[in-house]
Amino acid sequence: MAVALAIDTLSHGDPASLSDAIDTLSGSLEPRARNALMQFSDASDNDSLKAQADAALVTIDQKIKFYKGLETLYFGLSLGSVLVLAAIGLAITFGVMGVINMAHGELIMIGAYTTFVIQQLMPDHIGLSILVSIPAAFIVSVWSVLPSNVE
Repeated sequence: MAVALAIDTLSHGDPASLSDAIDTLSGSLEPRARNALMQFSDASDNDSLKAQADAALVTIDQKIKFYKGLETLYFGLSLGSVLVLAAIGLAITFGVMGVINMAHGELIMIGAYTTFVIQQLMPDHIGLSILVSIPAAFIVSVWSVLPSNVE
């Protein structure tokens, strides 16, 4: 609510309230707040308020850059964990059989990909997606090795 009021104040307000509105919006990551500050900065004739709005935009851009870095780190760790699980599966297969059989790695990756896809289809239900994706991964993996000429 404070962000909405600050955006409204930017469109029409006295310099003191404009300064407070810019301060309120400077910590916001909402695109509407950033767009309002950019429009205000482009249209403002007051040099001090324009400088304050530009500083607020720099602060927002730094926060966006920081959170994008965290997002990249999280996605990298997530993808890395899937690849490590596949490597562990291949290592276990090699330890038991003494041979690396790429078919086993393929089964592991088919199961992992099935789990990933189902979790992406149910982003708001993480707990339920795990309960659905694990049996689905098993079924898809088993189905992929069945002979295609079964009559």
